[in-house]
Amino acid sequence: MSKPWASLVLTAVATCPSLAQAVVVIPGPTVDVGTGIREPLSYRTTVNRAGVAIGQLRTATSSQSTTGYYPLRWDGRSGEVLQSLGTASNGKPRSMPVAINSASVAVGSVYKYSPTHQNLGEVPTRWDADSGIAIELLSQLTPTSLAAGRASAINAAGLTVGRVFPGEFTQFSLAQRPVLWNAQGELSELNTLGQSSTGLRNGAAVVVNNAGVVAGWSDAYDANGTLLGRKVVRWNPGSVTPIALGWGSGAEIELPMAINDSGVIVANSVLLGGYAPMRWAADGTMTELRTFGVASTGQRAEAAVYSLNAAGDAVGYSEKTVNGRSAGNRAVRWNADSGNVIELAQRFPGSTNSAAANGINRSGIAVGIDTAQAVIWDSENVVRTLASFLPANSSWIFLRSALTITDTGWIAGDGVFDPTGGASSDAYARHFTMLVPEAGTYGRGDANFDTLTDFADLVILAQKYNLANPTQATTVADFDLNGVTDFQDLVILAQNYNAGGANIAGLGSSDFAADWALAQSLVPEPTGIVAIGLIATAVRRRRG
Repeated sequence: MSKPWASLVLTAVATCPSLAQAVVVIPGPTVDVGTGIREPLSYRTTVNRAGVAIGQLRTATSSQSTTGYYPLRWDGRSGEVLQSLGTASNGKPRSMPVAINSASVAVGSVYKYSPTHQNLGEVPTRWDADSGIAIELLSQLTPTSLAAGRASAINAAGLTVGRVFPGEFTQFSLAQRPVLWNAQGELSELNTLGQSSTGLRNGAAVVVNNAGVVAGWSDAYDANGTLLGRKVVRWNPGSVTPIALGWGSGAEIELPMAINDSGVIVANSVLLGGYAPMRWAADGTMTELRTFGVASTGQRAEAAVYSLNAAGDAVGYSEKTVNGRSAGNRAVRWNADSGNVIELAQRFPGSTNSAAANGINRSGIAVGIDTAQAVIWDSENVVRTLASFLPANSSWIFLRSALTITDTGWIAGDGVFDPTGGASSDAYARHFTMLVPEAGTYGRGDANFDTLTDFADLVILAQKYNLANPTQATTVADFDLNGVTDFQDLVILAQNYNAGGANIAGLGSSDFAADWALAQSLVPEPTGIVAIGLIATAVRRRRG
């Protein structure tokens, strides 16, 4: 991060037995708009496993006329407005970061402007982790140079996917080409499912997993150039040949789309008069994700799948009808072993208030929105608002949406923030990230946020052992966020330690070595659960 800023870190006490007793909440950076409006665009907000987030801030006049889009990136130490490629005549940029990988490299698109503020088109863009400089990803693509494009996803190795619009076509929406860029920014075109009689090809690469499997969509044509419909497709690593996974003639693909590292894909379609969320196994087997049946209109119930975890569990929403009348949209889950819909708990059971689950991690913890409030569902389907984690003197008026949750326990979303600490006229919408330790691997001893609890985490804990953590920093192995890296954190790590025996010779003080031996003795198996009373007894004995 290149621009330090005055971050606000809050610690809150909660009472939910299945989630953390303390959380860290970090507001995103913002820009001064004077008398105008600043509004986070939630659907372009996400966070990586280390807690580095990206977002897009829309600025507007007091009458809601959009004036610009600012690209943002932040973590617990600093935040920045990422560089754009020039500005419109009003001096404001139009930039859209959409994805960030585990190395904190972000991708998206930027509208490029000339020095005289002429709009030169939308170009796919990358922002490297150690710089906020915008790097154009356009290059030559046969047969002619490109006119525009968008990057939509990036994996851990830096492989980026997206779409470009060749310059020989003026109808950009009918001439998209799926592409990928390697970590060096070199572009390769991916093939589509045939072309029209006039040579038209249309498709996009939308998501990519860490194995290099790419998923997206393509219009399909027969040998005579007749359009057969639009299909979900997969491109295997190292191959430009598409594998069709679609529904057949007439289906329209609706985003979002997601893929996990096992190659399971979920996407949405408008099909047979309604909405059809689908899932494909790695072998291409398709499962329709069931909804709550027929909507009040007599058509298929409105539904969408938004997110997918490592196990293949998916979340989204489905309209529910009761006695032929709409009961509102409900947050739902589809387990990996079934396409049956599972309703997630409501904040107000039986109400017709709308809800949706937007993200799910490998622990089965989901986040989303219910009745205009950001919420979290634990693994036992207990729902609570994220705002309930906040202390009474919080500068957040409320948290209104949660968009994603990582395997490590970071959540990204937006809320309403008042720097004066009260509901005053100074309040404005702002991005946030929140770490809920027990919702992910951080609360299980993952000090470096790599989703593992191993020797590297033990080294971090040894280096910070018995040091105070008054700012609730997330880099010092204070897994319970109680303000000190202490024996309780050591026990948490020992409970979840999965790397076998650890040679700690020369690691930390003699007291640390003795405490590590004691912590291990409290855990019969590397992943065993230690009784709270036994731990408390050991802590008292150690302090005595």
